[in-house]
Amino acid sequence: MLKWLGGNVEKRPGTIIILVILVTAGFLSVLPGLAFETELSQFMPDSPTARANEKVIDYFGEEPYLQLVYVTEDNENNSVLTPQALREQYNLTVVARDIDGVLETQSLADIFNILVKYEINYNSKKVQYNENITLAEASNGRIMFWMTMLQGVMNGSVDANFTEEFGGGNSLIGSVSPEDVSLLFELFLSKDFNNETMTASSTFIIIKIDGTITRTEARTAAGSIKEAIHDVYFFEIEEKQTGENLIAYEVEQNLPRNAAVLAVGITVLTTLILYSSFKKFSYVIMPMLTLLIAIIWTFGAMVLFGKTFTIIDMAVIPLVVGLGVDYSVHVSRRYNEELRNGRSVIDSLKITIEKVGMALLLALATTVVAFLSNLSSTLPPIREFGVMCGLGIFFAFFLTITFYPSVRFILDRKKSDPLKSRKVPWVNHAMARMYNGIRKAKVAIIAVVILGSILSVVAIPSISTEFNMETFLPSDWESIKTEKELRSELSAGSYTQVYILIEDDMATTDALHAISRTMENAGDDSFVINTGSGASVGAAQSVITLIQRMVLTNSTIMDTYNFDGNGLPNAQCQDSDVRALFQYMVQNTTVTDPLAGTTVQEYFHTFVHEDEDIPYSEPGRFDAGVIRITASSQAVKEGESVKNQLKEDVKPLEEQDIEFRTTGNLVMVIQTMEALQMSQITSTALSVLFAFITLLILYRSPILSGIALIPISFTIIWVLGTMVLLDIELNILTIMVTALTVGLGIDYAIHVIERFREETKRYPRPHDAMKSTLSNTGGALIISAVTTIAGFGVLLIADIPLLQDFGAITASMMIFSLIFAVVVLPIPLAGWAVIKRKKGMGPKSTNLSTATGGPEKHLDQDVKKISDSEAGPDQPERL
Repeated sequence: MLKWLGGNVEKRPGTIIILVILVTAGFLSVLPGLAFETELSQFMPDSPTARANEKVIDYFGEEPYLQLVYVTEDNENNSVLTPQALREQYNLTVVARDIDGVLETQSLADIFNILVKYEINYNSKKVQYNENITLAEASNGRIMFWMTMLQGVMNGSVDANFTEEFGGGNSLIGSVSPEDVSLLFELFLSKDFNNETMTASSTFIIIKIDGTITRTEARTAAGSIKEAIHDVYFFEIEEKQTGENLIAYEVEQNLPRNAAVLAVGITVLTTLILYSSFKKFSYVIMPMLTLLIAIIWTFGAMVLFGKTFTIIDMAVIPLVVGLGVDYSVHVSRRYNEELRNGRSVIDSLKITIEKVGMALLLALATTVVAFLSNLSSTLPPIREFGVMCGLGIFFAFFLTITFYPSVRFILDRKKSDPLKSRKVPWVNHAMARMYNGIRKAKVAIIAVVILGSILSVVAIPSISTEFNMETFLPSDWESIKTEKELRSELSAGSYTQVYILIEDDMATTDALHAISRTMENAGDDSFVINTGSGASVGAAQSVITLIQRMVLTNSTIMDTYNFDGNGLPNAQCQDSDVRALFQYMVQNTTVTDPLAGTTVQEYFHTFVHEDEDIPYSEPGRFDAGVIRITASSQAVKEGESVKNQLKEDVKPLEEQDIEFRTTGNLVMVIQTMEALQMSQITSTALSVLFAFITLLILYRSPILSGIALIPISFTIIWVLGTMVLLDIELNILTIMVTALTVGLGIDYAIHVIERFREETKRYPRPHDAMKSTLSNTGGALIISAVTTIAGFGVLLIADIPLLQDFGAITASMMIFSLIFAVVVLPIPLAGWAVIKRKKGMGPKSTNLSTATGGPEKHLDQDVKKISDSEAGPDQPERL
């Protein structure tokens, strides 16, 4: 195939160039359809847990998207609870609710907006209600009255239901308790909240965006909310915003700029390195054009496949450039070498495509296999990233051995001397001499490698795994800083949900008792959010929470349906009683939570699902339910502990043989972190295995195939050790570095081995063959490595930590790969060849310079001088 390609470069260079231009134009036409979207949910593995989470949404409603507004004081009272501060918070919610897609807001200001509509006349003991009064128009006295009332509820001086204030009549806001009010203030206010002075330095407002709209629409709404609120002038408060959609919106706005910066940086560095190496602009412009076309083809193809790009796909650009420029450098160097040997332009190109093309083909095979090993990952973006990288590298290889040689042929075919200078590059001589030092210091080299490997192995267990937007994105983005402040200052800033999805008959006494015991177990968990008093108020909720609330306001329920004061079935209760109670709640439109305006019917359906095809009186009508546990999002770092505690929590459900599954964001993030770790192990193992099989098929020598894996094996160990040294965590990008080490690092080993096999036919002594190998291929490897390292190093100028960490570790990986390929690999490779030669198994020497008449005397003489200085012609070769 390579000979055929070489022939077509001579016969049809123009046709190849025109076809490449036409295909490129086609891919360019689809690039406007390129879309970016980066959210943590995209990286969740497809698992039973994820599917259970989807069922929670299907059964109990789509959870709204949340945007949080962090409000801090900016007044002399140092509190967000002054009347004016509350009015401004209310005005903020009014602005937010006017944005398309916003369902509602939740805040202390919203609660006070309900309360100020009521005014108590102490003379008549009557309540006056005015629907038209809002918090914005309420007087300071009216606001402070309700502030004092709520303070009294918390300290016990005021009846929690305000019945005394209303002449002993019906409760104004239903069944509440001091714990309810305390929890409300503790949730919405900063940790410095003082219930004696009723002051707090900060609060937050929840803005709920319709969960049924698309994520693109939700991101647009998030951006609109941010801009609308920023346009409002506040006197006593300051606001900052955060939320998953707002962060995604900022990513969407910043990624194109980051991509442009990376592209320019890579272009500038690669151009400088290529020009300093070849001293001719055509050897810079044409390789860069080849790489640009490869990138266009890659992104264009993925757009046609319907891919939505994520933040990690930005790393494809330096990967394609870094490896693609390797291919161009090797082609250019070998082409120049053949020209120096006196061959014609076309003969030089044909030999280059055939000889270097084979090494590149081997490198391509192992690299693509390494990238495709990511298909074993359970995380969709990582699978897609592997496919995209594999496709990009294939395009870079194909264009390097077709398009680039065709352009090179057209540019050089009419030149009398396309090379101009026949001087052997200095790096060739330096690399040949370096081999002498390697042979003399091989014991020290091996000792250093082993010592470094031992230290790395010891350090590897300390590498941590992270999976959150906070570590992926710049810490100076307002949304990221705000998220950190919320977590630090407010308890609610670190809330998340754990769901226990029950897929069984909910309307049974056994099910309710098992659910109750599960909730009690969860109340003691370390990851569950507790109130300041240490009680687990609101930590876990289910349909039992609703029943308890109803029993408090309507005691006749206990006698009618045989329930006790704790909202649980008593000894006389039958399953039919439970079904009857459930039917009653389904039909009850009484408001049970006036502050939120939620009816019994609505509240019930947030906990229990109905199969409407089954009659109310029959078992199975209420076929699913959910227990909601409020947890700390920071508990993700205690993954194993969380899993063990949840396992203990659900034992009552297991004992009753109730079908259930634990899910929710916290559980899925923990599973994703475990999937990341497993992905690294699996993809690395598969990469090494497939690389070995590929090499074994091509080399037909287990020993030589094993030798080829020596550099990457040490590189993997050293790279992981470097991650510890640089304090880089495993994340959705760095998790792939070990598999990439196989795919990218083995290229260098293959180039050395392929050239060495070729040189053993020219030089009778393996060590002379190795000197010639390092002199020619070693120089090309250094140039290509420098350009690749620079390409990855450019990621350090990105303002996204995820890309910065990836750039640092991949650049380190390429440095190690180069060192182990040109310093460590020659030791076992030459030793293996010497042993084979002594056994009479080595290839017969045929001096190609003599056989072909090519003027290779410069290099031959250089190698001979170095060889003679070490061992006379009659001395045997040493291992």
